[in-house]
Amino acid sequence: MARKWTIWRNRATLLGVAIVLLSSGGCLWLAAGAVVGGAAGAGYVYYKGKVSRPYNASMNDVWAATHTALTELGMKVESEGRDSLTAEIHTRLADGEKVRIYFDVKDSRIPAEGPLTVIGIRVGRFNGDEAASVRILNQIDLHLLQPPTAAIKPQPATGNWNPVVQTKATEPPLALPAEPVPAGKK
Repeated sequence: MARKWTIWRNRATLLGVAIVLLSSGGCLWLAAGAVVGGAAGAGYVYYKGKVSRPYNASMNDVWAATHTALTELGMKVESEGRDSLTAEIHTRLADGEKVRIYFDVKDSRIPAEGPLTVIGIRVGRFNGDEAASVRILNQIDLHLLQPPTAAIKPQPATGNWNPVVQTKATEPPLALPAEPVPAGKK
């Protein structure tokens, strides 16, 4: 019931703003500009509240790692849904703050890497909680194996390049630390 009341209150507020804008005549464009500018600023704050991280892993692997991480953090899944390219999980923090976890599968720009699954986490309704989002992502990291980086093999030198090879004869001698002189003896 509270949700319906909130929706009606928001609609009534918007209707009131519209009536004021229409009755103000000359200031209409100024007011409209302020509303658009305010909406753009609010949109930016909303955008910044989402913390995202890409993984070179399939949706199934990231989905399983996320469920394991949430269990370890003591966060119960309230609702979830997924298809082949997107997914969403809803849960809560200990203080009751809502957490939404979004999954989005994309093709990697590097063909050998396979699919890229991006996780985005938003804590709360609007501006997010970066620390809590990063903590959840770090817990997910523990359950996803990152592929080993390809080792670059050194290529043999070509041309007149002659590397310096240090041998026992060219090694500098080890210096022994000087013994401290007792006080009074000089």
